Amino acid sequence: MPNLREVQLRHAVYYAKILQEANHLCLQGGDSTRLGLALFDEQWPNIRVGHLWAATYLTDSITAAELCRTYADVGSYLLELRLHPDERIQWYQCALDAAQLLKDRPAEERHLINLGSVYWLSGQAHRAAEIYQQALAVAREVGDYQGEAIVLGNLGITNWSTGEVRKAIVFYEQALKLSREIADPQTEANTLGNLGIAHDSLGETQQAIELYEQQLSIVREMGDQLGEGASIGNLGLAYAAVGDFGRAIQYHEQALNIARRIGNKRGEGNVLGNLANAYLSLNNPARGLELYQEALAIDREIGDRRGEAIDIVNLGAAYSALGQLERANEYFQNALAINREIGNPSGEADSLWNISQVLARLGSITQAIPAAEEALQIYQQIEDPRAAKVRELLSEWREQKQNYAQPS
Repeated sequence: MPNLREVQLRHAVYYAKILQEANHLCLQGGDSTRLGLALFDEQWPNIRVGHLWAATYLTDSITAAELCRTYADVGSYLLELRLHPDERIQWYQCALDAAQLLKDRPAEERHLINLGSVYWLSGQAHRAAEIYQQALAVAREVGDYQGEAIVLGNLGITNWSTGEVRKAIVFYEQALKLSREIADPQTEANTLGNLGIAHDSLGETQQAIELYEQQLSIVREMGDQLGEGASIGNLGLAYAAVGDFGRAIQYHEQALNIARRIGNKRGEGNVLGNLANAYLSLNNPARGLELYQEALAIDREIGDRRGEAIDIVNLGAAYSALGQLERANEYFQNALAINREIGNPSGEADSLWNISQVLARLGSITQAIPAAEEALQIYQQIEDPRAAKVRELLSEWREQKQNYAQPS
């Protein structure tokens, strides 16, 4: 008769296979994706227990170490969709420890990449960059060109998120060149999207649209619904940037439908926020407010701190549009605190800029100027095209302040 540990081992092995089956179904798309998500949700308590057993005996048993590595490998798509970042960090750290224990360098590279990605998502961009550099060294050591291209792209993301956009573009172009050389369409598509985002953030919107359209063509040919939703959402953002809000809403609605169909909660939160922005630009702040609240609830649920800060800024903008300036200022101050905490300079500048505008509307030009000056300094550092607008308005405010100070 098997002892308790043998029963627990069998349980862990069996539910690793269930996780693999659910993940495989999700990757097939369509009705299979819904079946995979349903299977995962139904069996998640047992999957979690199986993984916990493997993690507990990681250093005592080669089999447990192999299971730690296996769970993270076979469930990667579902883990991204369903797990909170803190829990994903635990899973990937466990898999990384197992790979190192087993001296499995390719697995070590994979889980360094996964771990770096979750740290970036949770707002720890510098920690993510450190981990990606480790992954890059392993990829080059083992001759994994695909992994090297992925890591180069991820290093681009970390540089973009800390405001070093030109440096990010250099990494993206290296990744794009390598992914095309090795005929890796998935990495090529991801890189095209990220490169588009970088150019869009510099105000080079037409170039961004061309890159997004290239990305969309590739992901549709591959049947990649997650990538399709991302590229369609990016096109919506680009058209919003050039003032075509009707077309932007059409793209965002398509992206929202895809996110909900495949159960992509993070994507759903992002699209809801972008859709709300478009409605706000069309002078419909009430609809925007409703959508921002939905986005905020989702981002808090999944632990996306960067998304949470964006939602809060957007809520502040909606309240500002409704004339509720004091309430708007509270939201902007909260967003500023989060962006400083996670090291997001673009978000920090956006928060400061919004704070300055609210203070000016409240008649506090003297307080508005320092906030705008701080925003301008950051925008200039990250080469944000909004710096020109801030500089222009600052000049007007300083002139107003000087006029107020002159004796009658």
